[in-house]
Amino acid sequence: MSETEQILAKLSKLEENQKKSDLKIQSLENKISNLETENMKLNQKIKALERQNEKAEKQAKLINAPIIKIKHDHKDWINTICLTKYNYIVTGSRDKSIKCSHFDEGVKFTIENAHSKEINYIIQDKINDSNIFSCGADGLIKYWSLDPLSYQDNYNLILTISAHDDVKKCIILNNGNLCSCGRDGKINFWIRETEKFTKINTLTASKDYVQSIIEYKDKKLVSASWGVVDFWDIENFKLEKNIDNVSCHDANSMIIYHNDTLITTDGSIFIFNLEKQQLIQRILIENEIDDELGVYGVCSFCDHYIITGGNSRYLEVFDMNDYQKIASRPVDDMFIFGIINDGPGYIVCGSESVFAFIINQF
Repeated sequence: MSETEQILAKLSKLEENQKKSDLKIQSLENKISNLETENMKLNQKIKALERQNEKAEKQAKLINAPIIKIKHDHKDWINTICLTKYNYIVTGSRDKSIKCSHFDEGVKFTIENAHSKEINYIIQDKINDSNIFSCGADGLIKYWSLDPLSYQDNYNLILTISAHDDVKKCIILNNGNLCSCGRDGKINFWIRETEKFTKINTLTASKDYVQSIIEYKDKKLVSASWGVVDFWDIENFKLEKNIDNVSCHDANSMIIYHNDTLITTDGSIFIFNLEKQQLIQRILIENEIDDELGVYGVCSFCDHYIITGGNSRYLEVFDMNDYQKIASRPVDDMFIFGIINDGPGYIVCGSESVFAFIINQF
């Protein structure tokens, strides 16, 4: 064999060995990939088991949580609940009165005939946390200062705003100004001045009876009417988009969840992607007691859960990762008209003029 042939033979042998090495490496890489896949599946199973255990734990906490009640002695159903300074609780009722109470002290004081018709909504002022706004079916927004710690003058009516024919809700915008909505289908904007609020603009919703409004970014607003959700640019006061036929004919409660999802509630929970302005999910509420099921309260908590309540008389907890209900419990045969996350527990407003306080935090 010539020298050249010897060299070629060696090269051939090296190439053959290289191919064998490549095959071994490929085999090892495949084994590693398979092991990684199996490890990923095991991790997924572990996470699924952890989630199941977490859900079971939260279900047990909800079912076993003790309840403390305060008899408020409203003469009719409570429509709205608000947590204020020093953890005082303010309620507004169909009996036209406002009551202020504390779990340790009971009812501190009552504002009789705060409005001439039922009170739809109460909210704490962001600028002065000792003050509240009350919204009435008489078309008025009233601005009150409250001092539950005073021995004499517990409250004072600062001013009254004639806003709508029936004021459903008002909110404090990020800039400190006031926004209100009503049965007339209007959304009014009020600039805060030294001793008054002056109306600066009015928007007309796609349909009458604007039940709820919420600001979700600076200069962005969502409103819910009979079956329609409107997305607004409130810097230029124009409608950006509306979503019709979403069946939220009675959108009693709206919250922002994780800064990009809006939840509205009637007999269902509707979830919207705010960035895309699209409806992405509808969760039907069970435990129906009649055909007019309503969900009147919703609250987010513990990163990826929400808790709801309504005339099903049940508190229900949903996991927002998969939109599944993980727990429910009846609350003393009461309608539930408001849920507020106060830190150590949840304040639940019942229609029978009582509060239920779920102590155990999830």
